[in-house]
Amino acid sequence: MLSATLIARGLGPLRRVWVRVVAAVCLLTVALAAAWDTVVYFALLLGGRIATPLPFPSSVLVLALSLALAVTAARPGPARVWSSGQVARSLATAAGVACALPLLLMLTFGPTRYAREADAIVVFGARVYSDGTPSLALADRVDEGIRLYHRGWRRA
Repeated sequence: MLSATLIARGLGPLRRVWVRVVAAVCLLTVALAAAWDTVVYFALLLGGRIATPLPFPSSVLVLALSLALAVTAARPGPARVWSSGQVARSLATAAGVACALPLLLMLTFGPTRYAREADAIVVFGARVYSDGTPSLALADRVDEGIRLYHRGWRRA
């Protein structure tokens, strides 16, 4: 639903009132979820339950983008006539956003450490080669599990 809303809005102003209302509600719902995620993030960060090198979560950007899009989706406007240059720029922007979002998540969520005391340390599996050698991913996961154990994150 959200994707359809964004695509429809990208093609031009939404004409029908009910479509603008639905689009704005969808985008405000995303903004609300992003705001909640931001509050939880900062509560965990200030409580010392997570550690991260970045001062803000990616949900702050999602919140800002969703609010901006909700405002523009709610406004009526004249019909849009597309030139080939505008289509090319729009497609390039969409491709850029599609590439940038996963990178943004990797940069903001990836380095965040959620280590805390637990009853058990679970190490998820990955590939083991036929000679018994673990893949780099599995070796890294096992090493991290060992580090967590030695740091005392498992309850006795």
